[in-house]
Amino acid sequence: MTLLGTLTFIPKSLGTIPLQDGLYWGGGSRYIQITVRGDRACYMGSSSNGSAVASLEPDSTREGFYRVNGFQGIVVSQPDSETLLFGMPDNLTMGAGIPRFYRR
Repeated sequence: MTLLGTLTFIPKSLGTIPLQDGLYWGGGSRYIQITVRGDRACYMGSSSNGSAVASLEPDSTREGFYRVNGFQGIVVSQPDSETLLFGMPDNLTMGAGIPRFYRR
């Protein structure tokens, strides 16, 4: 079963790009898969603790960020085609300790 939500792509700005299809690895058993079909996008996250599926939609208050529906306050952002950032918006500034996932 795939859950998809409406996603309007935001042009490259503020150091981000539109979400890219792919599997991203966050270390250990942590993975995020992003699937984009037309104007819809889906998030699937998995770790040793379990997995979750959610639709994604642009964050209306932060350009280049996408809300993970059903995850209170969590967003994803993509600074380049190889990296996906995941977490609370205020924590997703480039620097040490940012939850980064890398394309596999």
